[in-house]
Amino acid sequence: MLKKSVYALVVVFVLALTSLASAAHKTDASEADWAPLHLGPAVEGDYFFNTATLKYARNEDGTLNKNIIIYQEKHVNNNPVLVQYKYYSVTDGKIDIDNKSIKLGDETFYTRKGKVRWVDAPQYKVWLTVQPKTQGYDRYEQISTYAREHDAEISKH
Repeated sequence: MLKKSVYALVVVFVLALTSLASAAHKTDASEADWAPLHLGPAVEGDYFFNTATLKYARNEDGTLNKNIIIYQEKHVNNNPVLVQYKYYSVTDGKIDIDNKSIKLGDETFYTRKGKVRWVDAPQYKVWLTVQPKTQGYDRYEQISTYAREHDAEISKH
């Protein structure tokens, strides 16, 4: 009986190590998909956009609408009091290239382990025209430039 218990314990331990290694590899791979967003020196925290989920909107007939870019933006809190907790949030966003506008959607807040803490939905989801030398314009420029440079890859999504 003792032999079976030890054997079972060893098997569970090996499985646990394997799943931990797999989870760590998955996290590392997904972190590589986040490209930095440079929003200026007055911005608190670090911002990124997800290159793996970046895509064009679709028209009603199913064709790609390359005028609208759908993206996710990650904000990592670097407040010295909270940095130890590694909290972050991911916001859904859209960019309208022709109208030089941006629309920010739901913001989901996470723990360092990726567990959802809460979701904050804006009261109004409206298109905002971006102006030069603003954070909105910096987002618009960097993401639309990336989309132009990676058009073939993004068109596959």
